[in-house]
Amino acid sequence: MVTFNDQGDRISEVLYEQLQNISGILTYVKLGNHFKKNFNCCKNISWGSNLNPPIDGVQRKIKVYKIKSLYSAIFTGLSVFTISMAIACLCFNFKFKNRKIVKNSQPALNNLMIFGSILCLTTVFIQSLDKSDLPKSTFNFICQGQQSILLIGFTIAYSSLFSKIWFAYSASIQKKKNKDIFANSLKLCTIVLFMVFIDLVFLFVWIFKDPLQKFTRKLADEMGELDEIIYEPEIHICKCKHEIVWIGICFSIKGISLILGLYLSYETRNSKIEIMNDSRYAALSIYNIVVLSLITAPVVIIIQNQLDAVYCFLAFSINLCSILTYALMFVPKIKHILKHTIEQDIHEDQMIETMLKEKKEKYLALSVANQNLNEKLEKKKEFLMKIEQILNPETFCNAAENQLSGDDFDEFEEPEDSSSSSVKKNNSLMKLSFKNFSFKKEISNVIQHETVI
Repeated sequence: MVTFNDQGDRISEVLYEQLQNISGILTYVKLGNHFKKNFNCCKNISWGSNLNPPIDGVQRKIKVYKIKSLYSAIFTGLSVFTISMAIACLCFNFKFKNRKIVKNSQPALNNLMIFGSILCLTTVFIQSLDKSDLPKSTFNFICQGQQSILLIGFTIAYSSLFSKIWFAYSASIQKKKNKDIFANSLKLCTIVLFMVFIDLVFLFVWIFKDPLQKFTRKLADEMGELDEIIYEPEIHICKCKHEIVWIGICFSIKGISLILGLYLSYETRNSKIEIMNDSRYAALSIYNIVVLSLITAPVVIIIQNQLDAVYCFLAFSINLCSILTYALMFVPKIKHILKHTIEQDIHEDQMIETMLKEKKEKYLALSVANQNLNEKLEKKKEFLMKIEQILNPETFCNAAENQLSGDDFDEFEEPEDSSSSSVKKNNSLMKLSFKNFSFKKEISNVIQHETVI
């Protein structure tokens, strides 16, 4: 039967079939039919291994990049090892705090340095966290916290070493002036607190004016495994509106302190101070920090779109810098304590004190003898000058005449005539001959005195 609809179109039955692979044989399978308003279909449909029908166009999917778990596991483990070293160094400081080699290295500053490096190492754990699914407010808080902890930790660790170098430089100046040298732990810790206070003010202004926030950065499209899929990769980073300005201010502050630390390290490279026995190792640690900072900071800014590279580079630099500093500051102390007992240290101190006392006594005796010899030398010089004046009477007479003409007759300012000038000349000669006679008599007395001596 042929039927038509209201528009005059012919209505016919539609049969749906699908070519399926049944037991290795391609067979048409009836799926259903469509007649008038009744539609019965697709009960026996099969899409093979796929559960969904094939794509009829290109699909675009968002792909969020994260730090790879392998890199996160490697550097997290390395940071745990470095923190374990830091805790071991802290225990060493507390256990042997009464030993001279530890006491004279200002252990309070070493403890601050360790605490600052631990803060820097905690940022490695924070950065390895998967923050892509976190709420925006939580993400922003973590961004600001990570930045603040890294900055404060670096300042505490570096300023502790800087205060050691500052003291060594001041002590070398006082040593040249023969002044006593005293190490005031409170004054040295004040330098650390001052530098941390500067960072706190900077961070407060930064957070208040232009805080770090979650920012999604789109990267270049990538083709998927199938041609029908295109991935739109993106990364979630911490960013603010005037990021370049804040980074520039931060680099300026840290750059000044690093340059000053380099200068003081160079000036104190040969200084040896007993009450700050690890100042040279602190200088070497500052060299390492400056070099790694100058390399790490620009590279991280340049490759900030590559999360894995930024994470690996930053984590490696923090761990390397911390391990080198621990090795330089504590390995010599550990070696000394393993080789020397407390009795040996006391015996060496007594020997050094005895030697210093003997040297001080010898120095005082030599100073008195030197003063006596200088006095005798001055007397001999005066005697030789008087003998030379006797042996050269003409020179002496000319000098005496010039002295008389310049000193004895300055009060006469009347005009001279020939008679007055001749009278003055005779008077001058008479005074000169009298003084010469008196001087010769004095010299003869001096010679007799020196001969008796």
